[in-house]
Order: sequence, then structure tokens, then C-alpha cells
Amino acid sequence: MKTRFEEWIKRIDMACEAMEQVGQTYNGAKNVPKEQFVFLDLLKRIKANLKGCRDMLFELTKLDPEKDNFEKKIPLSILLRSCLADAMVGMYLAPLTKQEFAEELDVINLDFVRYMGSMIPLEIELYNRLSGEKINTQEELDIRYDEFSRFLSSDKGKPWTYHKASVFRGDKTNNKKVDFTFIRKKLIESEIETQAFAYMYNYYRYYSQYEHFTSFGREIWNTEFAEEITRMEMSLISVIHSCYLIAKKLPKATDALLNPFVVVINSIVP
Repeated sequence: MKTRFEEWIKRIDMACEAMEQVGQTYNGAKNVPKEQFVFLDLLKRIKANLKGCRDMLFELTKLDPEKDNFEKKIPLSILLRSCLADAMVGMYLAPLTKQEFAEELDVINLDFVRYMGSMIPLEIELYNRLSGEKINTQEELDIRYDEFSRFLSSDKGKPWTYHKASVFRGDKTNNKKVDFTFIRKKLIESEIETQAFAYMYNYYRYYSQYEHFTSFGREIWNTEFAEEITRMEMSLISVIHSCYLIAKKLPKATDALLNPFVVVINSIVP
């Protein structure tokens, strides 16, 4: 098992170095198209979490995997979940036309605006309690209104209400959120060569049991690592292969820069 961990450390290092090199080609670039900027952000997030996975695997090489893996297996699984989530978003966005991309990105960003609308009152409530002040929540919402106004159906000075997803799409009958169930369905309906990536959803849901506590979930997160390693390997290759396909959407990502991805993929997939 230690040898398998060491092999994956090398593969992750190669993939992260490739993402680093691709990102560096955009250093100082101006007027980067929104689609490319989003793909770069996704790769940056995945790279950060993959490096966290690498560090956990390195720690596991120093332990007895039959009994000493518990405290490393939980953070590793949560990091893998984050990698899978961003990889699925990237694979969903990658084949879209420029117009479709803009529409779906707005639908994704609508979730952030909802988050802001729910968190600002909570943050103000906490601040007022701690400071003894009486900052007005609506005034704070109004300060941020203009930044998010096109996502809001309410007027300035009123509590925030939000447009439906269909407002941002050409297809006004499509009011579905871009959640991971939706992404799974779209990937299954996609080109044959990318349909397999829909099953990242299975791994994502599995690792969600590490993220969220239930007493029944102990059956999952307390298993021996030997029972988990195949799923971990399938998750990692899915993520790395996704990163390769996402990076291919970037015009500055030459074949030479992407070759480490190909080497990693070919070392696993015959």
C-alpha cells in the first residue's frame, strides 16, 4: 500500500506542476476572456486541494495503513470531495458555447448572491451583539445592492428577493439550479467520451459522508483504508483527467505543457 501511495504522490506532483505551468502562461495577461478566467480559477482551486491530498498521502506512507489511518483518511476524503466538486463544474462548463457559458455561470453565481443575502443579516446580528452597536441590516444590504442588482428582483431599500434561474437562460422554461444532480444528468447526456465523468458524482456523494456527520456514517469513515484505496484512485484519476480536459480549453495550454497530464493518465489507463 505504501508503494501505491508513493506512486500517487508522483502523479499528483506531475499534474500540479502542469497546472502551475499552464497558469504561469497567463501571468500579466490582460483582457482574458471570462471563460478562460473561470477555467484558470477552477484549476487553481483543484491544484490547491490536490496538493492537500498529496500531503495526506505522504503522511500515510509513514504510518501503518492497517490501523493508523483514521485521522488522515477523513481530511483526505474531504479534500477529494472538493476536487471532485470543482472538476464536475469544469466538465459541465467546458463544452458550452460562449452564450451558454455566460448563462450557466450566471445561474451558478446566483447561488453566491443568495448566500450573501442570507449571511449579511447574520453577520450584522453577530457584530451588533458583540459590539453593542445597532447597525441597520437593510442599510448594509443597500450598500451591496448595485453589485448584485441584476440578480435581484427586489428594489433597493427592500429585503432582497432573487430572480429565478430561467431569467438568465435563453430557454426560459429551464429553471433548474446547477447543482451536482443536474451536472450528473447533463454529463450522462453529453458526448460519449465524457459520459464516464458523470460518475464522479458517485464518489462526490460518498465522500460527502465524511463532510457531514451522521451516526450511521461511522460505517463509512471508520473503515480500513485498504477498503477505500480503489475508490480513492478512481477519484484521483477522474479529477486529473478532468483537469487535462479543462486545461485543453485554454489557448495558451500547449501540448508540451499538457503532456504531464497525458503521462499520468497513460500510466493508469491502458
